[in-house]
Amino acid sequence: MAYKETTPSAEAEKPVADSTIFERVWNQPGGHLFKSEWHGVMVVADIFPKLPLQVVIAPSTGEVGKIVHFSNLPRRTRLKLHEVSDAMGEKMLPLCDDNQRVITHTEGVGVPDHAHIVKFIAEPGHGQRLYNGRQLGNLAVQDAVRLLTFSEEETRLLEDHLDEIDAIGAVPPRFS
Repeated sequence: MAYKETTPSAEAEKPVADSTIFERVWNQPGGHLFKSEWHGVMVVADIFPKLPLQVVIAPSTGEVGKIVHFSNLPRRTRLKLHEVSDAMGEKMLPLCDDNQRVITHTEGVGVPDHAHIVKFIAEPGHGQRLYNGRQLGNLAVQDAVRLLTFSEEETRLLEDHLDEIDAIGAVPPRFS
């Protein structure tokens, strides 16, 4: 897929002091590829993609103005984020060419107050574009929405898998 590269507007990058960018996205009425109110997990097309089919998997809340580390999220939240990420990877894999791979990038640098996972399709050597590539623009966002939005059946199945994580009971930290 070829996209015209763009740059974000200064307006789009203005912070809002009482919520993180992903909390604001969570509260938008539409545009989610997947959203579980019950489990507090969503997938959205990255609005500033630098790689094809770039999406963000995030919990419903962050910590405004604080640096959040993915590994410090509650273990159950991390398990749910990874489960949703795996499901998204299964949707993305059939869209890869022979030379492409689905890449999973645990993030917290670009949006330090809201831990998240970035997932995208890339060829060998293209991973560095996540940080120093040019933005692909709105057509890339539209493609992600068109190709990766979960159907009602896929949503139901994924919700069932997330329920299974809740059913395992207490999930203590691995090392403490």
